[in-house]
Amino acid sequence: MALALLFGVLAVLAIDYWRYYRRFVPVLLYHYFTDQVPTCEHEVSLEAFSSQLRMLRRLGFSVLPLENSLRQGSRTRRAIAITADDGDTSVFSKALPILEKLAIPLTAFVVVDYSDKGVFQSGEQHRTAASWDEIRAWMSRYPGLEIGLHSWTHRPLPGCNDSELTREIAEAAYGIWDSRVSAYARAAGYAAACATTLGDARGRDAFLVEREPIHADTTTAQFLIKVLGVRSYVRNFPGVRQLRQRQWRRAAMLEEQRSPGAGA
Repeated sequence: MALALLFGVLAVLAIDYWRYYRRFVPVLLYHYFTDQVPTCEHEVSLEAFSSQLRMLRRLGFSVLPLENSLRQGSRTRRAIAITADDGDTSVFSKALPILEKLAIPLTAFVVVDYSDKGVFQSGEQHRTAASWDEIRAWMSRYPGLEIGLHSWTHRPLPGCNDSELTREIAEAAYGIWDSRVSAYARAAGYAAACATTLGDARGRDAFLVEREPIHADTTTAQFLIKVLGVRSYVRNFPGVRQLRQRQWRRAAMLEEQRSPGAGA
């Protein structure tokens, strides 16, 4: 009896997951790239990146520009999009040539302040940001490159007051969000926006596009779990998502307390 019940539950979950997966359009999130051994969590080796791209090809994924994936992803068999945050020079000088050879599009979200200054701080690291001239040069060379905005200073947006939020979003999009941040993005005239966490994985809300982060230590199995929607399905399961929401709100408050009024 217990075994039959277990099989029944697993069958229901399998059917529910399959329905979820049919509407799921994975959007991968990268940050930095290196041809050496990664030196931080957000830095992915070119060897691993190339292997991941080959895996997408073997699995039959169609890599679309992010804008296209939002419009037609659920109607395209195994659609997927690739994005990179912060505008680090390695995105353009190291990852983009690999994508160019494979004719794979990329959406790069740049931070206005980073590209203005050419440098930024990421944890304990000093990183180099691509300048606006460099970004324009890459765009003219590679038509598969889309540029999006990732806020003005990269500070946690829920802690901004109204005038600060207007500046951050009127010129740039967001990562950490709440309902107020989402409303500001809509009012600023954006067509869509990505979230770094607690987004909508099924394309119902174009202003809360969920992304799957790829890190230095992301294994092949973890990569598969992400692109096949298993991780997203579990994280958005009723009850699990509500728990994550509470944890995320606490984390966002702590992040704002650590960096009041400063870029992250």
